[in-house]
Amino acid sequence: MSKFATDEPFEWERESEDSAEFDDSDDEVEQEPCPACGRFIAEDVPRCPHCGEWVVERPFSAARGRRLLYVLLVIALMAGLTGVALW
Repeated sequence: MSKFATDEPFEWERESEDSAEFDDSDDEVEQEPCPACGRFIAEDVPRCPHCGEWVVERPFSAARGRRLLYVLLVIALMAGLTGVALW
């Protein structure tokens, strides 16, 4: 009798006792739209695999904060001078 003539399933066809630990049917990856192209991507990726745009927020740097402060001060100064001139 041949090895293949039995009714016993092949080794890879047998139900493994550990098959439950490989079952990820309940593990869904959270997705969100890419801010650049709008296609859905995984929530935790740093870069869109479709368009290549970086999707992680860059930390607020001190230099950027100073520039923002200078711009706001210039706008306030111009608004104050315009208010005084119109009064």
